Amino acid sequence: MTADRPHDLRNRRLGLVASTFLAAAALVGCSSSSESSSATTTSSKPSSTAATTAVAKVRGSDGCGETPTVDGLAKARPFDVPLTFQSGGTERAYRLAIPDTYDPAKPAPLVVNLHGSGSNAVQQSVYSDLPRKAADRGYITVTPDAVNGAWQLSPTGTDDEFIDELVTAVEREYCVDLDRVHAAGISLGAWKAGLVACGHADRYAAIALVAEDVHPGDCPPMSIVAFHGTADRTVPYGEGADPGVTVTNSNAGLPGARFVLRLPAAGG
Repeated sequence: MTADRPHDLRNRRLGLVASTFLAAAALVGCSSSSESSSATTTSSKPSSTAATTAVAKVRGSDGCGETPTVDGLAKARPFDVPLTFQSGGTERAYRLAIPDTYDPAKPAPLVVNLHGSGSNAVQQSVYSDLPRKAADRGYITVTPDAVNGAWQLSPTGTDDEFIDELVTAVEREYCVDLDRVHAAGISLGAWKAGLVACGHADRYAAIALVAEDVHPGDCPPMSIVAFHGTADRTVPYGEGADPGVTVTNSNAGLPGARFVLRLPAAGG
């Protein structure tokens, strides 16, 4: 087996993000109901005696009914648009994809898409293809930019405030299903996605992780889907990795996927 060049390996790993997130979204497709609701959907179900109407309550955000700022997807790849946001007195960059099917009267699910170390929002949008694939399923996608390509690996701090304030702003401007907000990421972005979702567990319904399995510490139960290749030479898979695959960079001491995700032993 020959070693992957770092750029090729990164591109291959990034290509997993869209399918990873969509798998995670399927886990929470039937979100929990809430007592308060700004929008409802109805459907008719037959019964043994007569047709009855079932009402599923959906928690819509403050943006429901508002005129959207970004209408539909950008016409050219990567299907989202570059925007800026003021956080803590600093202008931060992000990208936003709104489905062509977006209806301000119908709450849409939202995914926060975090890039890896040394990357940026536009690369994440292109390689993951998440803005397009998620939009095909009616999801809004927010892809923030880290400063100098590196997220702060802390449950608090300016990056945490930026992401939290950004999601709040999107929920204020667009009609978001508050029970279907998700975090996804690759590599360092996956690590940050875990910290963000677990640190704001009242907001996030699921986490999707690619090529980084680091337990964020105390985290309330939530749906998680994780993908990690056994041939990864950038972040250790750990027990069960392909023969001869060794991580020698600063990530070498990280625990492996089986340990972090509490998977059965290889061959067990």
